[in-house]
Amino acid sequence: MNARRSSAAVSSAGMVLSGAALPVGPAFVQVVAARTLDLPSQAAVALALSVGAFLSGVVCAVFAEARLADPDVPREHRTTGSRLGAVAATTATVLVLVAPTTHSVMVALPVLMAALQIGRMNAVVRGHWRSELIGAVLLVAAGVIASVLTPSIGARAFGFLAVGMVVPVVLRCIVDPAVRPWAVPMRRRVVVGAETCLVAAVPLVLTAVVFTVLGSAAAVAFRLVLTVLGVLQPVLGYLRTVLLARPAPRLVVTLSAMSIGALAAVVAAHLLGVPHQVFGSSWGVSTSAVVAACLWKAASIPATVPFAQLRREGAVLDVMALRAAVAVGAVLGSVLAVELGLGLVGVFTVLASSEILAFVLFSAKAGRSCGRRPSRAAQPAGDRP
Repeated sequence: MNARRSSAAVSSAGMVLSGAALPVGPAFVQVVAARTLDLPSQAAVALALSVGAFLSGVVCAVFAEARLADPDVPREHRTTGSRLGAVAATTATVLVLVAPTTHSVMVALPVLMAALQIGRMNAVVRGHWRSELIGAVLLVAAGVIASVLTPSIGARAFGFLAVGMVVPVVLRCIVDPAVRPWAVPMRRRVVVGAETCLVAAVPLVLTAVVFTVLGSAAAVAFRLVLTVLGVLQPVLGYLRTVLLARPAPRLVVTLSAMSIGALAAVVAAHLLGVPHQVFGSSWGVSTSAVVAACLWKAASIPATVPFAQLRREGAVLDVMALRAAVAVGAVLGSVLAVELGLGLVGVFTVLASSEILAFVLFSAKAGRSCGRRPSRAAQPAGDRP
């Protein structure tokens, strides 16, 4: 028992550490952009990063999460690698290497980010933490090299970043070759994809709103805050993926404490001027905005537990309805905050409030459905999403 717990702890630690590679890529992209591009081009790259985050969530939901949300899928078929993702990511990397322009970066980034995300989910569910650590080290090394060489090679540094992002994708295909996936009903894929699409669209829409109403500088600052908050991605992303596959109450407590500590570190780093040193004048973010953003991320943790429970039970229609309502409310509230002149502080405060509302709604629904949901074998085929 102790050996099993020790092995699980090592695997979890390895996955959390390797998960740092996901936000590292976009962070280094913005570092290079801040040093080589003018403000409008930086805003364009920031928008591409938002598109990439959106596309990553939707693609991962359709091709991976839909299987995790189906209790009938055998464990060995719940996730699989993606040859198509590796080919697309390699093509995007070649594009940036051949023509390192703002437009090529905008096209390649979403593809690379989506390929990284879907491969990451497969690796977490299957427990390939060793190869994940190797890929993470290589990605970070590529980012460091790119940032160091930026003054000498300019925009060609984007090519180093693209190579660093594609290496983990290819490595995953070698370690865990793609197999024929278990057939999942198209309706379920559409529902899970639509639900994720609605939620993932929120940062994208808000970036566009901030850009339109407050201008390029505010849009870049907004995107930079989201990038810095990516420090939580290794923890929150791993927790979410594990909970979608199985209950893990002990892991929830441990990773929640780690998340609070990481958020405190973000605020401390801001007060010490670290983001300004990294991003330069593009970091035009007030302390109150940083604190509000951290509160938003902290508020998102509790809602993950009842959300994942409903997903595991296959209640994809209920989850979609609740998440759609919360997403629409978050966008409308944020638009109102911007129009009232509350700036980024208002936007992040609204987002934090929406996460609290999501927790209440998901918990209420999960409490009502607990023990009442009929087995899938007893459900008529036409009632199974």
